[in-house]
Amino acid sequence: MSGGSNSTIMCQDMVITLGLAPLRVLRAVLSSTTGPGSISW
Repeated sequence: MSGGSNSTIMCQDMVITLGLAPLRVLRAVLSSTTGPGSISW
């Protein structure tokens, strides 16, 4: 059981990482185009 839950955690970690990567890129693009301080997240 521990092996199965471990793989699930790894899968969730990959999904979170893959999900956050585009957000970081989008955030960087938005901050570079609109200027610093205009986006507060």
